[in-house]
Amino acid sequence: MRPSLYMCILLCFLTVVSGANAAVNIQSFTTPKGLNVWLVESHEIPMVSVEIGFRAGGSFDPPQREGLAYFTSALLNEGAGHLDATSFQEEVDKIGASIGGSADKLNLTIGLTTLSEQIEPAFYLLGLAVREPRFDEKAAERIKGQILASLKRDEENPGSVISKNYRRAIYGLHPYGKPLKGFADTVELFSSKNAAFFHKNYM
Repeated sequence: MRPSLYMCILLCFLTVVSGANAAVNIQSFTTPKGLNVWLVESHEIPMVSVEIGFRAGGSFDPPQREGLAYFTSALLNEGAGHLDATSFQEEVDKIGASIGGSADKLNLTIGLTTLSEQIEPAFYLLGLAVREPRFDEKAAERIKGQILASLKRDEENPGSVISKNYRRAIYGLHPYGKPLKGFADTVELFSSKNAAFFHKNYM
């Protein structure tokens, strides 16, 4: 069964709520297509922050493809639709927004932060990144290189080594016992086609 889109959190006109007894009014509703939405409004700061989440984190990595969810999430802002990686980032920068993907063991998310006056072009770019990521091979190779370099640094970091061994001891062969970024030998195999497969089947 394909993991489903599980929530969309909209933080509109976000501001810091001060005071120990300050209450945050969280509105929730479901769209006609079944998308769960959580909405928090405050109009002191003209900013909009959105996070769209899919139940498609690292625990859904296919066998011998550990790290694929993480790899896919890192490629979501590397070009979409008719825009390659450079053009996409230029459009995002032009409106002063930020768009990026991330993953944990359970969820894959993509987030947007923008000025409220730029909400229409920002949502257009976010929609492209969610629906039509390009997964160009050049971008995929660059991201793969970054992940491999990060894995090498983790091997030399005592805290990372302890954390990896702890998860392995607790979870064993369960997906939660495997590193989110994958292993060097699995990441080496990744290509744009792998990311496109994960996006199609899990997002």
